Amino acid sequence: MFWVLIKSGVSRAYIDQPCRFLMPDSFSSKVLVAPKYQLGEQQIRNFCEDGFIGPFDAFSPEDMADFRIDLLSIENTKSKTYGFCTPRDRHLEMPRLWNYMKHPA
Repeated sequence: MFWVLIKSGVSRAYIDQPCRFLMPDSFSSKVLVAPKYQLGEQQIRNFCEDGFIGPFDAFSPEDMADFRIDLLSIENTKSKTYGFCTPRDRHLEMPRLWNYMKHPA
């Protein structure tokens, strides 16, 4: 990680280790999920090529408006994980966020 910083003339730094994504041989789904959550081959291909898919509605606007209030309420508080203000890894101390992250949608 530090080598990237040094080689770039201190112009590139990563919080996490950068990696290269290997393209799969097939873009067909590898897991069985409820049909409403299933991605098509083109969506999987787009994700592999672009790193994201969407937009799609995973949660209701009302639920997200309420969640926004919770999320903003901790934005300027000291992280229990790091000991300073940071948005990083808030799922470790916010069960509601963790539940959204592991939701099948």
